Amino acid sequence: MGGALPPLHLRIAWEELAPGRAVRFANGERVLLALELVPSGSLWMQRFPKRDALVVANDGEAFSREFGVAGVAALAHYLALPAAQRGGAAGAGALAEIVRRADAQLALEALARLGSLPALAAKLGEPGRAAVAALLADVERGDAVRATALALAGRRKLVALAPDARKLAAAGGALAPFAVEALGAMGELAPAEAQSLAASRDPALRAALLRGAPDALASGRL
Repeated sequence: MGGALPPLHLRIAWEELAPGRAVRFANGERVLLALELVPSGSLWMQRFPKRDALVVANDGEAFSREFGVAGVAALAHYLALPAAQRGGAAGAGALAEIVRRADAQLALEALARLGSLPALAAKLGEPGRAAVAALLADVERGDAVRATALALAGRRKLVALAPDARKLAAAGGALAPFAVEALGAMGELAPAEAQSLAASRDPALRAALLRGAPDALASGRL
């Protein structure tokens, strides 16, 4: 890889629709932006008749203040893929690396994009599985990101992540119900495990069992 690019001065615009809203970008603040060409609507063309400016994408919302070098590098790898590959195995693996390495906001966005891919279990592959498993095992990551990853694993039946979910279920704590629900949705709870969870004194575990595996118990037991 080469060195850093020389300083580049860009003309960037965005709209603040509420006059009383605080200034979005402060002088000297480091922000990660997704930019696109200024729209061709009449109001924008009055302001920028030469269309010589860029705008913050997604109606001015495509930015993040929480980002690190590793996450940006993983995002750059994903964006460098040809568009046709982003929905395939290469894209799934690259998104999994963003999930593993990026800060919470970007990781959650990558999880949402992963969840939209068809045939995800087949596309994720071993490197992608290992990246998500590393996230699940990382106690330094926020519970929200790990809980979302567990929900994705259950909803998309990523059975390769069942051992990792089982460890979290056995460890107890805030993530245990999410892990139980994921295991149930994957079909990875044995009848004896379901019966044990149904008898738990923790209502969060009982509820998680029924959300993930509603057919695990007979109607009388319900």
